[in-house]
Formats: sequence, C-alpha cells, structure tokens
Amino acid sequence: MPIPANSNNKNSNQSQRHQSQEQQLRQLQLQQRQHQALQQQYLQHQQQQQQQQQQQQQRSHHHNNNSSSHHTHHHHYHQQQQLQQQQQQKQQQQQQQQKQQQQQLLQQQQQQQQQQQQQQQQHQASIENQYPLEPATIALTASPHEDALQKLTQRLECELRLAKRQHLACTEVLLPADLLPRISSQMFELSEKEPCGIRGCTIYIEFEDEPDNTRRIATMKTDPNTVSTFELYLTLKQDRRGWTSLLPQFLK
Repeated sequence: MPIPANSNNKNSNQSQRHQSQEQQLRQLQLQQRQHQALQQQYLQHQQQQQQQQQQQQQRSHHHNNNSSSHHTHHHHYHQQQQLQQQQQQKQQQQQQQQKQQQQQLLQQQQQQQQQQQQQQQQHQASIENQYPLEPATIALTASPHEDALQKLTQRLECELRLAKRQHLACTEVLLPADLLPRISSQMFELSEKEPCGIRGCTIYIEFEDEPDNTRRIATMKTDPNTVSTFELYLTLKQDRRGWTSLLPQFLK
C-alpha cells in the first residue's frame, strides 16, 4: 500500500524543527556562557582596580606619614641644635668671665706685691738714711735699727760675761739695766759720721779695782776685717758701798 506524500513531509518538517530548536538552545547556552565570562572578566577588572586604588591610597598615606614624621624629626633635631649652641655659648661666656676674673686677681696680686716691695724699699731706704750701716756689720746688716741695737747689746753682754770669767775673781758683776742699750745707741750715733760706719768701731773694756789701778780685760771689734776708725772705752769700777743701797738700781 503506498505511503502518502504528506506524511513524509510532516516528518521532515518535524525533524527540521527539532534541529533548529537544538541549535537555538545551544546558541542560548553559548551566549549565556559568554555573558557569564564577560561578567567575570568585568568583576575581576573592577577588583583589580579597587586593589590598585587601595594600594595607591596606602602608599600615599605611608608617604604622608613618612614626610610628616621626617618633618617632625627635622624640627626636633633643629631645636636640639639650637639648645646645644645656646649651651655652648653660655659655657664660652662663663669661661671668658672666669679668665677675666683670674686675670684681674693676678693683676691685683701683682700690684699688691709691687706696693709691698715699694713700701719695703722705702722703709729700708729711710732706715739706711737715718742709720747708715754697712752690709758686713756684725750680722746687723739690713736689720731694723731697734733689732740692730738689740743684737749689739747682746754681743756686748756676751763679751762682758766672757771677760768676767777670764779676768775677774769676783763672783758677780752688777750693771745698770739700761747701761748696755745706752752704749749701743751711742755707738750707732757716733758711727753715722764715720766713713766705715759701725764696722769701724772698737770697744775697749777695762776694769778699775782701785782708783789708780785700771787694767784691760777685753777688746771688741765690731768687724775684725775693717780698719778701726773710732774707739770707745767701757770702764767697770768697783763700788765699795753696801749692797742694800746698790741693789735697787742694778741688774745681774
């Protein structure tokens, strides 16, 4: 039995429709995949841009922090330098003041020393003008006049003691308390007119035991190396009065 032609056409049309539907479905799926891929690429691109922006912000913030900290550090360092310079200037000023004070003290001390030396020289010159003594005068040179008198008096006393021990048999020799100082003063007064001063003085010590019986018991030269230019005689006389009348005015 023959197959009708219409039925074949229907089958072919159905198969064609089915194929076209599958192709459309595939195209839709492909488009969806492409759209998803584009969306993913867009999202990834946005994420990358956001990350880059964040990194740039972080870098700029870090740079700002560094610059501000560097500025602060530089400002603090500058303040420290100023303080150090001020301290150094103060120290230098103090050192200069101390040096000036030391120099002033030294100058004052030098002036005082010069004044003292001038006063001593003036005093010595006045003494020498008033009591001209030669340098080799029986260790009396450059001594004040009173000191020279005292030393000369002590030497006279020593000479008298020695003469008494060597030449007199009596147990004691009594002299007025002011006798030897008066003799020393008279020696200096007489020496002012002499060319050799006190060095040219010779003292002869004599003892008179009887009115007409005098003997020399000592000779004292103030300077054995100088020629004698004037002489003094000191005579000890024996007094036969009672001790009670003599004691008050005499000294052992």
